Amino acid sequence: MSPPTLESRAYQELRRRIIFAEYLPGTLLSENDLAEQLSMSRRLN
Repeated sequence: MSPPTLESRAYQELRRRIIFAEYLPGTLLSENDLAEQLSMSRRLN
């Protein structure tokens, strides 16, 4: 089994934060801030 991709890891971490109410409803999330918090670069496709 291959290791999870960065995209998958970011998705899982954001999902976890939402489920555990680390982001309140209506909170605006900045892609740049999220990338920094997750120690990832923001990539455009």
